[in-house]
Amino acid sequence: MKPADQPATPLQQARFVAVALIVGALTGVFGGLFHLAIDTIIDWPTWLAGHIAGWRLLAASAAITMAATVFAVFITRRFAPGNADTTPLCRSRRRGRADRLRDRPGH
Repeated sequence: MKPADQPATPLQQARFVAVALIVGALTGVFGGLFHLAIDTIIDWPTWLAGHIAGWRLLAASAAITMAATVFAVFITRRFAPGNADTTPLCRSRRRGRADRLRDRPGH
């Protein structure tokens, strides 16, 4: 922070510290909850295999993976539309250069 941006009075400094503490605590709580959610979700294949087997397990796994992929695409296009098509092939198609990219050696 620049000296001009720092709180000038002790009351402003106390407010700044209080807001920083609250934001830090909320970040820690939500970060911990996110970590717990990921730890729980990561075990879904094992849980699913304990409940179904055979072709049903394969179909359920494929459906869950497909749903997660569609959801990820939706989230990306909804909240970061500029990043939804940032692969080189997508960029080249936008610019009309798909043939040149596809014809590169090793592709």
